[in-house]
Amino acid sequence: MNKLLIIALLFLTGCLDKNKGKKSSPTPIEDGRELDTTTPTTPVEPAPTEPLPELKTCELYCYDSLSFRPLITGYDYLSFENFGYRGIGRCRGHALVTQKFNMLANFDDSSAACDLSEDSCWQDVLSQIKLVLSYQVQTIKGYKDLYDFSQQKRVKTYLRSIVAGTSHRYQAIDSKLQIRHYANQKLNTFYDLIRRVNLNHQPYVGVVGKLTGAHALLIYDVESIQGKKILCARDPNIVLDYPEECETYIFIRDQKIYYRRYDRKIDELAMFKITSDEDQRVKLYENALRTWCIESSKADGLCK
Repeated sequence: MNKLLIIALLFLTGCLDKNKGKKSSPTPIEDGRELDTTTPTTPVEPAPTEPLPELKTCELYCYDSLSFRPLITGYDYLSFENFGYRGIGRCRGHALVTQKFNMLANFDDSSAACDLSEDSCWQDVLSQIKLVLSYQVQTIKGYKDLYDFSQQKRVKTYLRSIVAGTSHRYQAIDSKLQIRHYANQKLNTFYDLIRRVNLNHQPYVGVVGKLTGAHALLIYDVESIQGKKILCARDPNIVLDYPEECETYIFIRDQKIYYRRYDRKIDELAMFKITSDEDQRVKLYENALRTWCIESSKADGLCK
């Protein structure tokens, strides 16, 4: 029987950045040691199956719906940092708002944006924001990316209210990991996150570390350092003002999981979790993207 996981403290003081200041250039792991060379390598994936027959229907064309999610631009983060609300950090709400936009919002700056100071324009844009937050795909015109969009005063004010209104207390059981090769559950989680990113997810993960506190991160890419896989992490406490390129990441050393925020020392993670609410959100993303793909692809004559 799954043990109920209560992560009531996940998004308390650890969500807040108490060491703000001028951000330095990204630096490598500073103690000179190599990453873990004893950790089991990534499990060998099964041989690829035979390709699907030629796609003729939109249902088949859009079968792998997450492959139609918006592309990563590097500016896929909110223009404002996580903040305290009634004394409590809101990294969970910040991460979930970011995740929804990155999974469902297309930005198109080929035409000018309407004037958000006009109520009619704002109501149209607000309607699109609410649809994205309700798991529906939207194309937001006039903006290059999430960073550009969330810089707009009315947009920022509204999104901050959503972040502040998202509960930091919630209950969820552990996610059912497909990677279960290791006795160390953190290693299973690490490699399952690689699998998920390769399937176009942007997984939400809860962590706890001495320097990091109780926090929420989004995993958006997989890279390599010294031949070892690392998980590129988006931290709600960071606004870089330039494209993210895996400056902040999670890695394995000596069978342990570490978090390397680009402007801080390495922090060993005492907790490293994916929970079942992440799986539930992925299903909603899949359904939303499949519906959008079928409608738009049929209209474009890509399938029938």
